[in-house]
Amino acid sequence: DKGKLRAAAYDVMNAGLGDTSDELFVKLKNHPKIKATPHISGFSDTTNKDGNNIMISNIESWKKGKPINVFGE
Repeated sequence: DKGKLRAAAYDVMNAGLGDTSDELFVKLKNHPKIKATPHISGFSDTTNKDGNNIMISNIESWKKGKPINVFGE
């Protein structure tokens, strides 16, 4: 609202999946320079396939005793 951004796209992280009543989502959705989605913009056939491939690689590596993508290490 202060004119610092020309435009923005925002996947509303605070809103639950598909929650179009979230206060922040409603404010952003109604702003003329912002494209907002109710936390669904990352879901597609491509991201689903990529996520599954990562999961399969993680499991296969773990079964070989060489885990990958381990958090906290």
